[in-house]
Amino acid sequence: MARDAGSKTRAETVLRWTARLVASVLALTWLTFGVISTLAAGEPFTAESLAIATFGLVAIAGAVIAWRRERLGGSVLFLGGVAFAVFAYWSAGRNKPLAALFSGGPMLLAGALFWAAARLAVARSARHLDVHGSKRDGV
Repeated sequence: MARDAGSKTRAETVLRWTARLVASVLALTWLTFGVISTLAAGEPFTAESLAIATFGLVAIAGAVIAWRRERLGGSVLFLGGVAFAVFAYWSAGRNKPLAALFSGGPMLLAGALFWAAARLAVARSARHLDVHGSKRDGV
């Protein structure tokens, strides 16, 4: 049986679920850290704490959005990852590149995977229209 041009490809499915897994683990990690740090409250709340909490909220929001709207959620995750990597690079004492990689890397990865899955979906839709005709053709 031939695959219909409108059906999802294996690569698209793998990318989508890998992105969802990475984003979900990232969001759950940030949620866990947020709850623990709120309950522990051992340190005073500083500007750096606020920035890190904001990046955590961006990661959670991006992951939630990306489950329904991959391109938008992927953009939120990717741009949040870039901002977090820059922040980590500037605020790290030593090993600045490593700090940037570990801080922004997971968000960048999840965002890039969601973008790739969205691009494959758009390409599949374009192939589907080519096979079945566009609406302008009266079909």
